[in-house]
Amino acid sequence: MALMMLNWTKYLLMLINYQFKQKTMGVILFIIAYILFLPLTIFNALNVRKKGYLKDTAINIDRFGNREFRFSLNKYLIIEGSSNKFGDIRETISSVLGKNQQKKQLTKLGNIICCILDFLDKEHCKKSIEYYSNDWNN
Repeated sequence: MALMMLNWTKYLLMLINYQFKQKTMGVILFIIAYILFLPLTIFNALNVRKKGYLKDTAINIDRFGNREFRFSLNKYLIIEGSSNKFGDIRETISSVLGKNQQKKQLTKLGNIICCILDFLDKEHCKKSIEYYSNDWNN
């Protein structure tokens, strides 16, 4: 009985150690990716020398943000029951804001963000609207 208990304890410790290593590795990889992103973007932009490269990169980051932060964006920027939700990787945050702005389905914070974007670039949210079929799963 004591031997069986020792084996279970050993197994449990191995499992805890494995899970700790997995979580730690995720944090380490996140930090490395975060640190390298800006210098690699600048380095690549200098090498590519393509007009619009940084704008394309900004749009890709925007799309990533739309997908990655969909829970918080849906909770704080649009009203409950909105038919245009954040989360589609093909769409920018501004596009979703623009759709909800047209339907008057933004929260106060969503309206403030739209006003700031529209101040910086006239009718930014409206001009950013992208339409896709509704076959995308969040």
